[in-house]
Amino acid sequence: MSDETREGRRATLADLMVQTYEFEIESPVGEVLFVEMRALSQAELLDIGRALPPFPQATQVKEYKKDENDQIKPIFDYEDPAYRKAIEERRRMEMKLAVLRSWVVDLPGETEDEKLEELDNLAGWALSGLWQIVSMLITTSAEAIKHRPFRGH
Repeated sequence: MSDETREGRRATLADLMVQTYEFEIESPVGEVLFVEMRALSQAELLDIGRALPPFPQATQVKEYKKDENDQIKPIFDYEDPAYRKAIEERRRMEMKLAVLRSWVVDLPGETEDEKLEELDNLAGWALSGLWQIVSMLITTSAEAIKHRPFRGH
């Protein structure tokens, strides 16, 4: 729909609060599956980062160089396979925790850790689809935001 014909209304506080939405995910065989996903608040998003250990730090030194003060400083190897694996695992856990906290479903398990383990049993396409939905719910594309000239009341 073009901007000229696009209808809209002034947003209320309720419009911008956390809500649950229904989405479709198509399976590899073409079956359309419906999932309910809840938008996460900024506080909940920050809590995901706090719930996980800090991002790993590179520990392997690939060389040493002098800085502008003639101090010898280590140059860390950010291509080290162990470091890269640790970063990937941290990001994967962040993704899974966001999916878990957004997906409105009763997963098996008593604890959050047990429920996170259940997500590992999902098919790759399914977890990828759920993550894409979460990503859509936690960000807004530049195309979705339009400047509207002031029109008065």
